[in-house]
Amino acid sequence: MLAVMESVLEYTWAEDVVRFELYPKPESCPLVMIEKISAITKWKKRYEEYRNAVNNV
Repeated sequence: MLAVMESVLEYTWAEDVVRFELYPKPESCPLVMIEKISAITKWKKRYEEYRNAVNNV
């Protein structure tokens, strides 16, 4: 089945790109986020903070 994209929001963040896509359906409206990162920086530190934040939700 071919998905038809209805709405897109895409912006740049420094050298990176963040894109949100909406796919309306009768029973739902899936939201897809695509992040294109040019370089991973400070990953080890940020990952630990992210993991802790998610675990505390």
